[in-house]
Amino acid sequence: MVKTANSWNKVFPKTLSKKIEKTAEARSGKGIYKRRNNRNYRVIMHLSTYRYIDSKNSEFLSNFENGFAIRISPEEFFTSDVPLPDSVVLGKNAFVYYKTISSFKKFPPNADWNEITELYTSNKPKPENEPEWIGEYALFINNAKPSKISRICGKAGSLTSVEKQILKDNYSLENVPSQAGLGNFDYDYATKDETTAIKYQLSYFMLKVNGMKEYLNDLCQSDLVNKTFGFSPNAYKSCTQPNGFSTLYDTILEDITKYCENHDLLDFEKLIKIRAWGEAENQPVCPLCLQTLNAQDFLEVAEQVNGREEEDNTRSKIALMHIHALRPGELNHRVYNLGWGHRHCNTIQEDYDIEEILNVLRLIVDHNSNELLSDETLPVDDLTVTK
Repeated sequence: MVKTANSWNKVFPKTLSKKIEKTAEARSGKGIYKRRNNRNYRVIMHLSTYRYIDSKNSEFLSNFENGFAIRISPEEFFTSDVPLPDSVVLGKNAFVYYKTISSFKKFPPNADWNEITELYTSNKPKPENEPEWIGEYALFINNAKPSKISRICGKAGSLTSVEKQILKDNYSLENVPSQAGLGNFDYDYATKDETTAIKYQLSYFMLKVNGMKEYLNDLCQSDLVNKTFGFSPNAYKSCTQPNGFSTLYDTILEDITKYCENHDLLDFEKLIKIRAWGEAENQPVCPLCLQTLNAQDFLEVAEQVNGREEEDNTRSKIALMHIHALRPGELNHRVYNLGWGHRHCNTIQEDYDIEEILNVLRLIVDHNSNELLSDETLPVDDLTVTK
């Protein structure tokens, strides 16, 4: 039996393995936000989000196992009539974040404030009662000449050897973090256990797409010499044996299925209800259009509009979709809230829940009903919509 841990790597090419692994990464951020980091890292939330959570259910904050930092705008700190909650303390769990030169000029940092420096990454152990980061403010002002950007918001590795040594001596550090952002977007957060469960559930979905076994078998067979797609050595070896790849595929699918069953990841009533699984089709469907998915679309790059092509475009036709959208104050990157869908459907969904965008689309169609009385068949990527 193939080992359960990361067993999808044994049958998927690198592109698909990476597609699954990336579901455990927070989105790439700029400025104070980390660059493509694990979802369970320290989070950064707006002051408004903190106020909302603190007023509704302060225990919710304990979900962030690696802590949180509150970003406060200069206007909120210096001019707001509403005082900060006693639990919000600059340099401890909050900081003032400057993003415009006008704010910087109107409300400059206090003389005794320091720019943020990360002392310990949030997923590494640290001595008890030692701060993970210090400083009261951060600058990410691109519209200034010259720009004003704190080290924590700039390029990784910007600390000099002298500065590193000072930090090591002052805070008894063995290593100094690279200063590539302080945390992730709070709405991207998920625990390690949750991201592991997500990877298994999404791997199961992918393996159950009709035609996926045959498609990957043909791809692996054609890839034996050039090895462009980067299958595992086990997969290449299996392709040299009669029915070898099919046997490997079935073994891995069985292994992942058992893991999913043991961790309650295959409640098909729930999956059908959230529109990630088709009851009649008995396979994954796009949560928005409810059409089944094509195996090759997981690898094929989405077509681009003529005259707007970008050579470095690598986006496939299939995207990860959240049934309930990612929102501050909610933990929506979780099992039974995810599915594979068409990229154009994901684009249409934007930041709406699936149910919300369906209501928006229904309203749009209703308002244009007289304009849609046509017998034409309109192709939309791999969908065909007939009026």
